[in-house]
Amino acid sequence: MTNNIGIISCSLGKSYTGSFIKLLCPGVRAATNNVLSGSIVQNVEVGYYREPLPLGIYTTAVSPSVKGDPDGSGADVPSIEEIEIPAGSYFDGPINAFKVKASTGGPVLAYFDTQYPLTTDDARYS
Repeated sequence: MTNNIGIISCSLGKSYTGSFIKLLCPGVRAATNNVLSGSIVQNVEVGYYREPLPLGIYTTAVSPSVKGDPDGSGADVPSIEEIEIPAGSYFDGPINAFKVKASTGGPVLAYFDTQYPLTTDDARYS
């Protein structure tokens, strides 16, 4: 049996697409008061990896869900506009895409299936 799980450290303000298993928030300590804080992820597209996704299908201005039936199921792809993950906790997948909020919170460790392509800063999800 082959282990097809990889881990990537996700930077603040960056977006990621691929086949993610879970997002782990290790937490970050504030320099001023030594309080451990979590991470905030945005534009979380829930579901299994699909290829190709048409350009420009995601927009938070219209709705917090992906429009256009990209997987052929006849329904919009579920997504979450923003979620806060407490320090030491994780958000279980499957996850197609997400963005780590730039202005607040800490980094995220993303567990992904290495059998599928992994991209960063995809314009559709920024």
